[in-house]
Amino acid sequence: MNLKNKILFVFLVILFHKYAFADMLIDKWIYYKKNFISEDGRVIDFQNNSITHSEAQGYGMLLSVLFDDKETFEKLWNWTKFNLQKRKGDNLLSWSWGKHISDKWTVLDYNNATDGDTLVAYALCLAGEKWRKEEFINEAKAIINDIKEFLIIKRDIYQYLLPGYFGFQKGESLILNPSYYILPAYKAFASVSDKDFWENFYSESIKFLEKVSFGQYGLPADWIVIQNKNIITLPDDRENIFGFEAIRIPLYAVMAKENKILEKFRNFLELTEKINYIPKDINLKDGRISSQDAMAMHYLIFSHLAKKIGKTQIWEKLKDKGFKKMQEEKNYYSFTLSLLILKWEER
Repeated sequence: MNLKNKILFVFLVILFHKYAFADMLIDKWIYYKKNFISEDGRVIDFQNNSITHSEAQGYGMLLSVLFDDKETFEKLWNWTKFNLQKRKGDNLLSWSWGKHISDKWTVLDYNNATDGDTLVAYALCLAGEKWRKEEFINEAKAIINDIKEFLIIKRDIYQYLLPGYFGFQKGESLILNPSYYILPAYKAFASVSDKDFWENFYSESIKFLEKVSFGQYGLPADWIVIQNKNIITLPDDRENIFGFEAIRIPLYAVMAKENKILEKFRNFLELTEKINYIPKDINLKDGRISSQDAMAMHYLIFSHLAKKIGKTQIWEKLKDKGFKKMQEEKNYYSFTLSLLILKWEER
């Protein structure tokens, strides 16, 4: 085979794998819609009494945009507007909807969850741009403005993102969830509303996430407390772990191409090489490493993270295990984040 034919062969192999991967993702999206999205447009968490969170609607809307599925996007957004955007005085979303003890399916908690609001507004921004629909941009702005007004508070020279409108300020302390800082969303917000504010908040968020490090491996916690003088500590009334929540921090850092945040996980990746699995969580106070293997989302997120920071020797191994786990899982949350990171990397 001459050089020209060799180059052509390699090109065709790459092209084949690219289209095969794209087809696989479409199949996963079809599976997702069939198994997790109802006919009327709600994303269902079957592991949690079949409830729906604002976060779930936001992820579903974001995936719809990435898969260029306008019909599904509109179905999800219409359900969300009608059923969750029911708070008085703002455009934020009630975070929980499901079966009440009265047997009625309705809002279960009118408090918002800031990650849900952010994801929905982010998806609306992307949808408005992709499908040239100004209505989506205006609906995004209404939510974005209320996130700014009601959920971002200033302490001294710092700004912090509250996880919800109610219940996260205890005296002088703030209870925060670092995984609610959805970095790529702030870039989109800056393109449609108050550019200077959101660009500044993005920069502050990077600095904040760099400081949230605990334990031997310098990992972020699922939940933290901001004490007087802006000291970051672990809470007394919650599990002090890097786990189910904080896994989204490297996900959003990959999406935002923030290598400073990604580098924070290098020591953790080296740990996984030594023990030959990704632990479900790590206790950040006593260093205890869970013996329970992590889910597909962990493997796929850390696979892409490994690739981004140059640890290519474990990239394929983690990805292969993540794919295998994804085939076996029925968990809405893990399947959602797995599909999101895979589709994002295909862009």
